[in-house]
Amino acid sequence: MRFHRMSDRSARRGHPVVRLGVVLLALLLASLSIVLALEAQAVPAQWDGSGLLRRPPYDHLARTPGVPLVFGEVGGEVGLSSCTAEGYASVSSVVQGGTINLHISHDCSRLDLYVFREGATQELITVIQDVKAGAYPCSNSQLGCAWPVAYTLQVPRHWRSGLYAVQLVGPGDALGAQDDYILFVVREDMPGSTARILVQLSDNTWSAYNPNRGLNFYTDPRAMEISFDRPAAKQPYSGSAGPYQWEVPLIRWLESNGYPAEYCTNVDLHYLPELLDHYPVFISVGHDEYWSKEMRDHLEGDPNDPNDVGYIGRGGNVIFFSSNTCYWQVRLEDDGRKMVSYKDSFMQDPLFGIDNDRVTHFWTGWPVNRPENTLTAGSYHFGSVGAGGYRVFRTDHWIFEGTGLTDGDIFGEEGDGLQAWEADGARYGWVGGLPVPTGEDGTPLDYQILGISSKLGHGMMGTYQRNGQVFTVGSWEWAARGLAAGHPIAERITRNVLDRFTQLLAPPTPTPVATPTPPPQPTIVTLQQGL
Repeated sequence: MRFHRMSDRSARRGHPVVRLGVVLLALLLASLSIVLALEAQAVPAQWDGSGLLRRPPYDHLARTPGVPLVFGEVGGEVGLSSCTAEGYASVSSVVQGGTINLHISHDCSRLDLYVFREGATQELITVIQDVKAGAYPCSNSQLGCAWPVAYTLQVPRHWRSGLYAVQLVGPGDALGAQDDYILFVVREDMPGSTARILVQLSDNTWSAYNPNRGLNFYTDPRAMEISFDRPAAKQPYSGSAGPYQWEVPLIRWLESNGYPAEYCTNVDLHYLPELLDHYPVFISVGHDEYWSKEMRDHLEGDPNDPNDVGYIGRGGNVIFFSSNTCYWQVRLEDDGRKMVSYKDSFMQDPLFGIDNDRVTHFWTGWPVNRPENTLTAGSYHFGSVGAGGYRVFRTDHWIFEGTGLTDGDIFGEEGDGLQAWEADGARYGWVGGLPVPTGEDGTPLDYQILGISSKLGHGMMGTYQRNGQVFTVGSWEWAARGLAAGHPIAERITRNVLDRFTQLLAPPTPTPVATPTPPPQPTIVTLQQGL
């Protein structure tokens, strides 16, 4: 068979196959025009003049936890992302009206930053569009990544104090997924003006366990110092390198149950002790394992200075919804961007034999010899591996009001139980059928043991007073398995403690925290503004 080639353009145009192709192409172009016209009507102009920020193209302020927003709603096909994007913030927290630098490495054709606040729900606050950056190497967790600044965010004064998560969204990514987040806290610029509770988030522990970009405090070989200048672990992280396992469940519960809170980080407790006296209640939550000397001194006073009584001695009240708390001493250096911990290699610490109070080893161990029990009334050294719930004692105590419990009752054994894998407890004996601390481990002798692990270990719940009052549950699972799960007794005990502690001390009149004059920035478009 011989094929004949047409020799002129008119012949080619007249060929039936060509005519059909032209018709199909015209129909396709017409359809595309209609779609674009409809999209232009459905989504009004989203650029604010800076070319960076836009209002998200949906009207609701918050999403129900567990129901992800989908990137396909704003363009792109879900599941087709093939790029890599990571980043970190220049500081762990920023005051309202301040600025924070976002250091980002990515190879995406386009990258948008979706800024969420974790509250009663995960609220979408704003979107930063089309952020430009290169793809940069980083393999040194001790020195940090030293990536250039991709975007400087000026935090509006109306952004509420809280935990903020910046999701790096490339084409095909799902929104709201707990994934590659840049995490930071916004602090209230007038501390205590919107809440009587200050919640500390455990960013030291997140960094200690963070497996990104080299070594951490648990790898083999192990790092002796690590930088905060590196991407966080993907969220949620099944270990301890992020807030979604323990802190966020407490935040959700507090803000859903009429207990407004303001927020800070471990680094803030170290460098900004003046925050404390604006609140009658300070809360440690979750796996709050790594503490500096400054953090402890600011809460309980410097034991070498008899005139320093700390926040508790001045009448402040502390709640430990945490365990394995204050287990290791660390040092924060480089303005809080580096954490040092020699741990079992403490004899290599350059301060060993020179300033043993600051050697980075167990707080309970030699040569530090300052057991965490003097602050928390418990330690993992004595609580051990916990399981089950709590067997309760002294049920005439105000903490048990409204629970219906009597001495010897057990609560919290349902499911995985309220006790933590690493529970905090104290050395104790029995007097008149009731547990009492021996004090040999530093636990205050007036510590009232109100509950002990019902199955395994010696995780303890109890309270003591040193002008201010301290309440501890001895378990990092209290918020996640108790409050978030709606356990009625855990909720009632929590309400009893919060209601009493928030009324025990009136904080001083709020005063603004000094904020440096920020550089000029484009207007930030937020859902709350409705722009």
